[in-house]
Amino acid sequence: EVLSMAIDALEACGVRDYHIEIGHVGYFSALLQCLGAEEETCNTLRQLVEKKNYVAYRELLKPYRDTEAGTALWNLPRMFGGAEVLERAKKLTQNEEAQKAISYLEEVYRVLSDAGMSRYVQFDLGLIQNIEYYTGMIFRGFVPGAGSNVISGGRYDRLIGQFGTDIPATGFGLDVEAVTGCLTQTEHTRPQTLVW
Repeated sequence: EVLSMAIDALEACGVRDYHIEIGHVGYFSALLQCLGAEEETCNTLRQLVEKKNYVAYRELLKPYRDTEAGTALWNLPRMFGGAEVLERAKKLTQNEEAQKAISYLEEVYRVLSDAGMSRYVQFDLGLIQNIEYYTGMIFRGFVPGAGSNVISGGRYDRLIGQFGTDIPATGFGLDVEAVTGCLTQTEHTRPQTLVW
């Protein structure tokens, strides 16, 4: 539902050329937990993935290259694209938690496909932005002409508990300035109505 709302929000802004990249922090976290590396190494690997510094990332992974988790993590930079990415990711590990994360993304994709929205979607299993904040699916929206993502969101089940009530949560933020900066004059004048 929140992905559908994000797509609706972009449409309501007049954007027609965009895509949503979806990941799941559970896949990376599960592989990291069974890697057998020191905590400092795991933290550094996490930071390198967040920064997309895959040269340094793979250098640090070399000692673990022959393990199942190490092989899956080694291939993480290639885990970007259409639904076929999910199939490849499942074959790289038998880890139960990692498999659950992929199964969840497959279900999300099925629902979006049924709603006619799959054409907007790509997967990026290296998308793990702020893993301490997000707890499940994570996504970003991109529009040509914007310097970075214009939408950022996902699942953050631990956040509201910091304010006194433990309940699951999901949401996203939309950078309206960045979106409007990408629109042509014609698109700026197109009337739009957004109903949630």
